[in-house]
Amino acid sequence: MPFALWALLAVVVVLAVVLARTRFGARVRAIGSNPDAAEFSGIPVVRTRIQALALSGFTTACAAALALAFYGAGDPTLGQGYELQAIAACIIGGTPLAGGRGSVVGAVAGAMILSVVAAGLVFFEVPINWTSFATGGVILVAVAADSALRRSGRRRE
Repeated sequence: MPFALWALLAVVVVLAVVLARTRFGARVRAIGSNPDAAEFSGIPVVRTRIQALALSGFTTACAAALALAFYGAGDPTLGQGYELQAIAACIIGGTPLAGGRGSVVGAVAGAMILSVVAAGLVFFEVPINWTSFATGGVILVAVAADSALRRSGRRRE
């Protein structure tokens, strides 16, 4: 197995534990749900946001080092367009557009689903221009399914 896969698994496990089982993770979830209520309850919102951004920057630096090791050279346009894929992976993984819920494992599962879709497009020789449309279609299906599941869950209550 490639080293990057081992690094991914390690980061997923560490972040899943940190965000689900620590005080920092509870603060991040509280701020993501409602920053005003979190500040009113005494959570240091600014400090927690800075810590979350520092953690995000650290994981980005690790990903950049792995990409540099893989490609052998730096390219400033390497990650261009990955914003849509990152958002799509989170939405497909179960994070609602309104925020407040989500998981690291769900985001990774969403990224894997997007990778399978992209590989399928290459396998079936679909032009590369259609990749963004396919990603958007997968996002629409995920949002529609999430909305339908929420509506059916509300009816049961």
